Amino acid sequence: MNMKSFKREKAIAEEHRLANADNPAIDYSKGFVLVYGNEVCGWSGYEPFAKSWKPGTVAVHYNGLVMIATGGNDYDGAAEWEWPSQPIPTLSDREIEELESEAFAYSFGKRQKS
Repeated sequence: MNMKSFKREKAIAEEHRLANADNPAIDYSKGFVLVYGNEVCGWSGYEPFAKSWKPGTVAVHYNGLVMIATGGNDYDGAAEWEWPSQPIPTLSDREIEELESEAFAYSFGKRQKS
């Protein structure tokens, strides 16, 4: 997928993380900040379910990677998340372990198709 750089969405997400850093209910230093248009529309600790978001919603991970909700429609939600081409940030061993842990936990939350 050839996409834009998402600089605006990343800046909005970072500003939201910083403004809410003291929120005891949510650890904004992790997870995804969701941006639609020019506004934050949510947060998710793990990869969000695409059907919960409108197509065009951008999920910004704390490490700067982004996903974009595609397919579907505004009523039923997006069909899937796509990872646009983007530079991969250098991750520390701790960050890699956290991502692997998130992916493992998420895999148990997915429904298996029969």
